[in-house]
Amino acid sequence: PYRWGCTLIAYRKDKVPAKDNPPSDWSDLWREEYKGRVAIGGGPREMLTAALRAEGLSGNALDMGPGGGSSVRNRLTDFRRKQLLVQDNTQYIQALACGDAWIAVGPSDDLLSLARRSSLIGLAVPRSGTTLFADVWCVPASAALKPGGVSPLVSQWLDFTTQPARVNLRIGLRGGVSPNVFDGRRRNGRGAA
Repeated sequence: PYRWGCTLIAYRKDKVPAKDNPPSDWSDLWREEYKGRVAIGGGPREMLTAALRAEGLSGNALDMGPGGGSSVRNRLTDFRRKQLLVQDNTQYIQALACGDAWIAVGPSDDLLSLARRSSLIGLAVPRSGTTLFADVWCVPASAALKPGGVSPLVSQWLDFTTQPARVNLRIGLRGGVSPNVFDGRRRNGRGAA
């Protein structure tokens, strides 16, 4: 992978002060005080995942339990009618930045970037779990079948783009955390993973 990240919950510290128990899990998105103040990035899948997780299910749940998903469907309907301010990959960040949205859900690269630029933004990794993603460079198997085969420059490109010195210099590519920033050891003091 050339980058990885996760889905985060971001909130405005000036609208949701620490004494008011800022959001820390998926079910918090449905709190009454956030009515009409929640923004979602990452498309409809993020909203569905939030609803599944708020119901205690996996973001990839196949079995919705008794009721066949009616509780998830009701939660989604309730969210769209009452809580949702905007669901757009660009506007959700703008809504949070200007204070129209108090809470936002989206990919870590977007929300970490905003939090670095503004001290008014707080971040939370949902307590019950989140979605991880990784973007990977690959060479399709069919490339070897093309006249001339796989370009000899492919391995050089992969080496070049994954160098530790280039982690934050990828012009034209989305941000994220490079796997190169980790040395493979756990950070909890128990040694190698």
